[in-house]
Amino acid sequence: MFLRIAPDDPQSARINQMIALIRAELDKRAADAVAAAEQEKKRQEEEAALKAEQDRLAAQKAAEETALKAAEEERRRKLLEDVANSLQDTSTENMTSGTEDTINYDSEPELD
Repeated sequence: MFLRIAPDDPQSARINQMIALIRAELDKRAADAVAAAEQEKKRQEEEAALKAEQDRLAAQKAAEETALKAAEEERRRKLLEDVANSLQDTSTENMTSGTEDTINYDSEPELD
């Protein structure tokens, strides 16, 4: 505004220089803001990618644990089935405790 009113003022060069410095500073701040926004966006994207990878690994681990648990349950089921089949296939005989080869003592032992 001042330069329009008094364009031939001796301080007009100094005023133009100050205006140029102010514009340069504003441009720099705008560029810094854009760079900061881009950096923040990149950080958020990296954070999201890291979280997605962690979620993927957790899901993979859970799936592996589920598969291992299922395999262990299947192994136990087969083992129980084999034991049951083995018991059914075995012929059983009545076993009695016999009295043959026993020693009879007629007197009670004395303790000193």
